[in-house]
Amino acid sequence: MPVIILDPTDGPRESTESTATRLASLQGRVLGIIDNGKHNSRYVLEQVAGLLKDKHAIKEVILEIKNSASLPIIQERAQTLAGKCDMVLAGVGD
Repeated sequence: MPVIILDPTDGPRESTESTATRLASLQGRVLGIIDNGKHNSRYVLEQVAGLLKDKHAIKEVILEIKNSASLPIIQERAQTLAGKCDMVLAGVGD
């Protein structure tokens, strides 16, 4: 029986994704927060949002809570945030 050697390496791939354009200022902007539901996640994100709001005069903060930390945000909710927010903050509180 012949030995088959598989090469799991792959060359570089071109990315089809791009990063968002950096905002010149946060003043008067709407911040979205995605709470993934992990312990202390909401607390940490709300503290960071409060600091940003105080320091940069953010107009509004919109909180979105995911159903599960192990699953991505529901597409409809992501689209709603994208339509209402100028920026979105996501993270964990572990």
